[in-house]
Amino acid sequence: NTQALAQFERASTLDPNLAAAEVALGDIAFDLSDWEEAREHYQAAQGRSNQKGVDAGHLRSRLQQLANQ
Repeated sequence: NTQALAQFERASTLDPNLAAAEVALGDIAFDLSDWEEAREHYQAAQGRSNQKGVDAGHLRSRLQQLANQ
């Protein structure tokens, strides 16, 4: 996960409008039970203009799960 984390952070830096990178970072944080970090990445993903590759249902589901944390 460390290598994946670094790659998605780089992707997010290279294209700050890429929502898919934020979702991936949120998923990693979610899997590590870092709820606040996950929530921040998912919320950032919602605000990005490039939604290509983002499963909106997955994003909504994760945010709903975090609302219960």
